[in-house]
Amino acid sequence: MSGGLFPWEGKQPSPGPLPVSRAIYEARMRRADWREYYRPRILKRSNGFCEACGKKTRCLEIHHLTYERLGHERDEDLQAVCRPCHPRADAEQKKRNKRPDKSGSGLYSWCLKVLGEDERDWPDDAEEQFWAWVEKKEDEELEAHS
Repeated sequence: MSGGLFPWEGKQPSPGPLPVSRAIYEARMRRADWREYYRPRILKRSNGFCEACGKKTRCLEIHHLTYERLGHERDEDLQAVCRPCHPRADAEQKKRNKRPDKSGSGLYSWCLKVLGEDERDWPDDAEEQFWAWVEKKEDEELEAHS
């Protein structure tokens, strides 16, 4: 939607991989604080409008723009979206995550190759595993050149 109805439009954080297992994520969505505090607050903010397409509807869902603070979400981490927009928002999120690492470390590419394409299945220590692998490779290179 254009026109700037929502001040955070165009400033959405990159969602990144889900930092916990799917089961933990789903348990989070069932928690009382999610149902009674976070979700209603975002729905109130949207005033019945989809924050993706601007359509007025009574059937809004909450989409995570980022999982960095799962369990401690900020308002800007969440977006009220209509049912048709939610799968599109998820697809856009997945597409953004397929971009190469900006850091150049190769972490994201390594995770995709070694841990699989579904980020929700990646373990909490994926980054630690990556750096351990990098260190092992560096050690192997040093040994090969000695």
